[in-house]
Amino acid sequence: MRRIKRLLVRSEIGWQILASTFLLLRRISGLSRISHRFLYEKCIQSKEYINHLINDISPTHTVISGPFQGMVYSTLQSAGSMLAPKILGTYEAELALLFKKERLNSYEIVVDVGCAEGYYAVGIALSTDKPHIVAYDTSDTARKMCQELALKNQVEQRIDIRSTCTSEELKELRNMRGLVISDCEGYEMELFTKDSVSFLANSDLIIEVHEHEGADLQLLMKTFEKTHDLEIIQSRTDFEKVAEYKVPEIASLSFARRAILLAECRPCRMSWLVAVAKSQIEHDG
Repeated sequence: MRRIKRLLVRSEIGWQILASTFLLLRRISGLSRISHRFLYEKCIQSKEYINHLINDISPTHTVISGPFQGMVYSTLQSAGSMLAPKILGTYEAELALLFKKERLNSYEIVVDVGCAEGYYAVGIALSTDKPHIVAYDTSDTARKMCQELALKNQVEQRIDIRSTCTSEELKELRNMRGLVISDCEGYEMELFTKDSVSFLANSDLIIEVHEHEGADLQLLMKTFEKTHDLEIIQSRTDFEKVAEYKVPEIASLSFARRAILLAECRPCRMSWLVAVAKSQIEHDG
């Protein structure tokens, strides 16, 4: 199967035909997993070409739109995710409204669990004045990249980079107005328990739920339902993004090339659980 994928996506004409087909059939249930496999293979094969396009679009590697517009990457690398949508400002655009400056400045602390190279940690530090940021990642490489990104954007004094986040460490938020961003590949079930929720009654959370890694969205909702108002946000598929996202800097490219630039290559349609502290809602009211 892998050999077939490589053969089909290696040819530019073959990829144009495949991309056209996936774009037309993007709403058919079950097809997104298949299209993801082909798109991921194309992105891997086209890494140098993607970097060439990004260099043309943003020679200084500056994020060109989105909530973290103006953040500068020191290298064309990211940890655990595709870089191009971050430079374009479309990465996880489904969540963009949650990262408005005025909203972020209402927090005393932001905890980023699974920070990777620092897209959120550094982006928030750069675009806000108030919150202190604690960024966790178990990968030595990711933590090093996060430190480099913080230094590049001169916000290293605002970010505390750590290794493993535990429920015990969440106690730091007990009496604080905080925001927790979680992208930790299924570890969210161990991190967010009935015990840890008691420390988070004044904090909002954005939890990427990795159901394909064994996470249980319904159980997480029950865990937070007494203390938080809950909303579920679903991700768009990559070919939905090609059809829906309007990025002027890549508008002249074919949709097949836009696809590899906008692709986040998620294994399936993902869900985020957004939990807003009821205590804060009552206080604001």
